[in-house]
Amino acid sequence: MPSLRILLLASCAFVAAASAFGARSVAHLDRGEKLVEQFLSAHAAGKFSEGDTFLNVYGGSWDSPTNYSFFRLAHTKKKILPRNRTTCAPFVTHLLRSTYGWDWKQHRIPHPRTGAIKTSASPNPVLYYSAIKNRIGFTRRLTKLKDVRPGDIASIWYKKETGDKGHTMIVVAVNPKPKTYTAVVDAKTKSAHRKIVPKLTGKLVYEVTVLDSSSTGHTRPAPAGTANAAKFTAAQIDTRWLARPDSPRSKKLRSAALTGGAGIGVIGLIVDPATGKIVGHTWSLPYVDYKKARAAWHRSINDRVYFQSTRELVIGRLPANLAVRPAQPGFDYKK
Repeated sequence: MPSLRILLLASCAFVAAASAFGARSVAHLDRGEKLVEQFLSAHAAGKFSEGDTFLNVYGGSWDSPTNYSFFRLAHTKKKILPRNRTTCAPFVTHLLRSTYGWDWKQHRIPHPRTGAIKTSASPNPVLYYSAIKNRIGFTRRLTKLKDVRPGDIASIWYKKETGDKGHTMIVVAVNPKPKTYTAVVDAKTKSAHRKIVPKLTGKLVYEVTVLDSSSTGHTRPAPAGTANAAKFTAAQIDTRWLARPDSPRSKKLRSAALTGGAGIGVIGLIVDPATGKIVGHTWSLPYVDYKKARAAWHRSINDRVYFQSTRELVIGRLPANLAVRPAQPGFDYKK
């Protein structure tokens, strides 16, 4: 089975290969990608569970003595399978901790709403957002997508929702060829499609591949019967979807959403070409083809978009040249 990195590089539009960017710290991304590749290999071999528990699940709690969050790299010689039981921010923290010995308790992070100073071994997505925005533990906050590289960390704060809600992920690759959201569908008639969102007009929609732990995954193939369906490449389809066809779970839940857990998928980042800054994002890409069904594609973006005013996404860069701890196959990385 080709590696996920090879699949990305095979798509010439993608800027990937974390190792090509020199001094930046990217070993956490390499380790996370390796875990996902091991899940795909296990699933291809018909192995989905360890005992009565799925190998890759979304869940767990940092402080729980029984339902604790963790991940494990496979140990081929000892026939130990890979495992993951994490939610989004703890997955990133486990990767940083296992790879660099990272300790978030050494950092005091202000809550973005209350200003209260928080110290936590496992920050939630809102605290990751604040840490990036205030450059706490991060050397840079990247406001322009052109500066983003593999290994950078993104976190979203759901500002308008109660409680500390959000999502944290790691950038794998950015497709440098965006699609333009335009008010015109037909270049000859200049007829504008209905339901245009004015503040999206002229903005660029970039495909960004991310590594994360989520309950649903991201871009998936179009449902059967979709007119003018987009033809996604293997690199665009979420790995949590790729695991479904032969999964025992899929036989019972064929109409369900993507399976959860650690995986790699594609989101959309919406950029203002005048400033290069991110103005919004989508959790996944439209099911329809951009060229064949322009109006439907635009409507799908309308339905999927979250603007920075409601769900703000920020991206930060870790310090360069962090010392890397050797991986320990077969070991449960937990609190």
